Amino acid sequence: MFFADDNFIGNRAYAKDLLRALAQWNKRQRPAMSFYTQASIDMVRDEELLGLLRDANFVSVFIGIESPRKSSLAETHKTQNEKLDMVEAIHKIQSYNLFISAGMIVGFDNDDPTIFDEQFNFLQRAGIPITMLSALMAVPKTPLYKRLKAEGRLIKRTSSSKEPSQYAGTNGSTNFHRRHMTVEELKRGQQELCRRLYAPKAFAERLLANLYRFHDVRYRPEAVTWTSLRTLFRLAKLYGRQGWAASRFFWSMLGKTFWHSPRSLPQMINMLGMYQHFCRLLSQDVAWNPWAPATPEPKIHSSRVSVSDGLSRV
Repeated sequence: MFFADDNFIGNRAYAKDLLRALAQWNKRQRPAMSFYTQASIDMVRDEELLGLLRDANFVSVFIGIESPRKSSLAETHKTQNEKLDMVEAIHKIQSYNLFISAGMIVGFDNDDPTIFDEQFNFLQRAGIPITMLSALMAVPKTPLYKRLKAEGRLIKRTSSSKEPSQYAGTNGSTNFHRRHMTVEELKRGQQELCRRLYAPKAFAERLLANLYRFHDVRYRPEAVTWTSLRTLFRLAKLYGRQGWAASRFFWSMLGKTFWHSPRSLPQMINMLGMYQHFCRLLSQDVAWNPWAPATPEPKIHSSRVSVSDGLSRV
């Protein structure tokens, strides 16, 4: 079950009461139910809250981090993110046996072409497996839109535009001019960053880093059903069809999970399914094979990097 609150801990006292009730209710369930939600990163300041999330059988939390760059965070007025060492904060939340996914944004006025390397390095150090990466968009009736319109920086949408949506920033598209990079630099950099993040080695490093911070795991997995077993077999077959490297990756990740935290196997299977989803999205328009032999990485801030429009449906 997903608690679809923009910030689960917005009313912290109520959240704690709810978590205590969920923990007591879940003890009586055969099988237990799993939960996940989204919250602000300042949840790290409250260890009682983190413990209650763990005890209530929460398995994952989505956090809107946006950017590792303090000057870009200042644009969002996310003071709670500015005041924290975000890598340390993420590690602490993970230590309460929670998988972390994050929302990240590129294309703030304080971003230049070096932001793509900065984002990659931050996410690898933090060990955040699943990342939803978007280019910043100016949406009508927001202060950002009004400011950019007054500055004459909005890009007019033409009737011949091939973009699926005027505000689909997940494929590197944009609707306004940046101060420190061109529209093409933003699009190419964002798309190449996605491919770097979901290369098997980089993804495995983040996923295992998150898992290895788990300790004393008391998570109660949901019941194994024929449906869940079929899902596992289908996923194994999908990886197997992609060659020995993909199959070895799949079974290796499950084996390491079984060794470190066998109770986390259902979530690891889910993560590996999500990974296939992202790989498929990234290879929609231009062939991208994550299992091909590694080649030297291009510098993603170069205007000569050639990448595709692969995230049009994220």
